[in-house]
Formats: sequence, C-alpha cells, structure tokens
Amino acid sequence: MKRGGRGGFTLFLVLASALLSPAGGLEAEGGGSLVGTVTWGPQRLNNVVVYIEKVEGTFRPPEEAAVMDQKNLTFVPHVLPILIGTTVDFVNGDGVLHNLHAFLERETLFNIAMPKFLKKKSMAFQREGVVLLLCDVHQEMSAYIVILQNPFFALTDERGEFAIRDIPPGSYTLRTWHEKLKPQSRQVQPKEGDEIKVDFQLRN
Repeated sequence: MKRGGRGGFTLFLVLASALLSPAGGLEAEGGGSLVGTVTWGPQRLNNVVVYIEKVEGTFRPPEEAAVMDQKNLTFVPHVLPILIGTTVDFVNGDGVLHNLHAFLERETLFNIAMPKFLKKKSMAFQREGVVLLLCDVHQEMSAYIVILQNPFFALTDERGEFAIRDIPPGSYTLRTWHEKLKPQSRQVQPKEGDEIKVDFQLRN
C-alpha cells in the first residue's frame, strides 16, 4: 500500500470527554422502515453494511463518539459504519503496544503508535469512503470504518438481519457493503409508516 496521504481528507485530533458508546445510524422523526436479511448461499452474514446511498439534506454527526477498541489483539468491532463527521475513539484495551495505520483508497490517513500507557486517541472523519485499519505491530489485526453520507444505515447482526428506521418518504437506492463480496443494490420507495422487507443474497 502506498504510504503518505494527500489533501482532501481533514483529520482532526479531538480530546473527547463523552462516555464511550457504540456507533449506529441516527434517526429522523417519522418516515418509513426498511428491514431484511443478507445471505451468502445458505449462510446469513453479519458485518454487512446496508445503507441508503444518497439522501438530500445536511446531517449533524452524533455528539458521542463511536468506539473502536483494541482487545485481545483484535479490533472490536470489525466493521464500524459511521456518519461523515463522526468522532471515533480508538481505545487500547490490551495494555500493549499497538499502532493505528489507516488507509483510504490505499493512501495513508494516519499511522499513530499507541503504547500501553496511551489508552485513547480520538479522530473525526470528514470524507466519505471505506477506511482499512491495520496494526503494523500485530499483522493479524484488521478492521473497516465505513463513512457514509447520511444516517440511514445499519450493520447486520449475527442472524444477518438489519433494520433502518424513520426514513423520509422518497425514492432511494439501498446498497450493501461487505469486505469481500460484491455489493448489491435495490430501488426502494419508503412511505410514512410503511415497513418494506428487502433481502439481499450476495455473491463473490
């Protein structure tokens, strides 16, 4: 991978004092819902991001930071979807030397050492895209941060299920992201109070 970044991505180091909390989509008031499952053959898939590709408007990121822990030589969670502008608290739960080496489109965003006495680093992500996160000290460690334009997204659970609530009425493209499998999309038209079921079967 190419080392060194270019302009176009602004990385803010933030001193975060809020309580740690998991990331997730923000909800608007009212609207429709999209629910369903994501499968690969007979297998139901977790860690699939299901999101609406574009929603008109400006969306304020959450005040509380999302969390990416480094625990038992693993990034937790493995996939973290966030709204653009969200701050992520990177936590060193192991008490050993780690480093955060992040790539966006194969370019380094940051490469920061986290010695055992450094328990937290906080960054805000200001550009859409998929960030690959590695630890150069422990090469088995990897994770993804999926930065999205709007808060109408979900991450599939262990049963491969997702739910996106309170979507403004309209016509949208619903898409999937998986670290290895090809994305799929569906056209959806949620209406006020409606719940639409959308199932995806991903392929290599």
